Amino acid sequence: MMTGKPPLILIVDDIRENIQLLAKILHTEGYRIAYATTGKRLPEMAGEVMPDLILMDIVMPDGCGYEACRRLKQGAETREIPVIFISAHRGTPEDIVKGFQVGASDYVTKPFNAAELLARLRTNLELKLKTAELRNARDELERRVRERTAELEEINRQLALENRERMRTAQELLRQQGKLRSLTSELTLTEERERRRIACDIHDSVGQALARIKIELGRLKRGMEDPRHADTIDGIIQNVRCVIKETRDLSYELSSPILYELGLTAAVKDHIDKIAEKHHLTIDLHCDDDVKSLDSPSRIHLFRSIRELLFNVVKHAGATHAEVRISRGCECVTIEIKDNGIGFEVAGTRFKPDAGGGFGLFSIRERLFHLGGDFEIQSSPGGGTRVGLTVPLKPMADGP
Repeated sequence: MMTGKPPLILIVDDIRENIQLLAKILHTEGYRIAYATTGKRLPEMAGEVMPDLILMDIVMPDGCGYEACRRLKQGAETREIPVIFISAHRGTPEDIVKGFQVGASDYVTKPFNAAELLARLRTNLELKLKTAELRNARDELERRVRERTAELEEINRQLALENRERMRTAQELLRQQGKLRSLTSELTLTEERERRRIACDIHDSVGQALARIKIELGRLKRGMEDPRHADTIDGIIQNVRCVIKETRDLSYELSSPILYELGLTAAVKDHIDKIAEKHHLTIDLHCDDDVKSLDSPSRIHLFRSIRELLFNVVKHAGATHAEVRISRGCECVTIEIKDNGIGFEVAGTRFKPDAGGGFGLFSIRERLFHLGGDFEIQSSPGGGTRVGLTVPLKPMADGP
């Protein structure tokens, strides 16, 4: 049963009786009919009426049906119209093959069986319909693929832009990190130069002035006849001695002269002795004999780092014992500082300036990284703390 508009069948035959016979059969089945008695203008006529199927005689006075079909299949609008050839004689295999070669969809010989003809016609119409549906589905799929491809290309373009921006940002970050480390290192060296200058000024100016005052007071005392005045001067001389000692201690705290005169190991040992005496903390020092092959910046950074870490041990660790180990390898110097203190959770507080001592750790790490070294912390609550410092060996250089 047909639904919608019935298919239009174009009958092409030069014999009107044949057209009438075919028209009667098709009308009975509800098809619409159009006809032509010549194949000469078949492509043009088919383009005008756009039939759903063509029934065409092969042999006609004005030309062969094969040629008409061939020209029909060359038209962009008419090439999909199925053509069923109707032959007045039983065709040879070569005739049938030739019909298919020029674009025919089927081949029927006269006299034909109406039921067979209608069956072939329905099959070709259904095939055309399914072909059209497949073509539409293909076109829709291609359209969606084009749209999706365009979307993916846009996404890829955006991702490429974002990736380039991330790479640019990462490169800028690395550049800024390098600049920060360089500035941190230079700041430390500049601070050390200033500390040393101030320490020298205190030693050379204030210290010597106090020493002269003490000498003059001694002379003044020797010239005193009143013992009471001599006792007063003794008290003043004692106070001057205390100030001289405090001045020397301050000069040492600002910049250890031992670091420049005797090297890293001697400076660390002297500093450990002072801390142990002042804070009643046992600190063991283990040191190789050949750790003097350090350039001045490395020597300064390591000494300042050791001081900072030992200060943290005294202030935060609650330790009773600590150990400092300085060793020299083929290419680097390694320093290890351990304590038996309360420890801490490394993951949550590492290098955070707002955590106690965090900026000091950050500064130590940045200085070491700038020197090409490394910095490592191992700690756990109740398990003490171990800090490792490594710097590469470089040629010796003059002081800062």
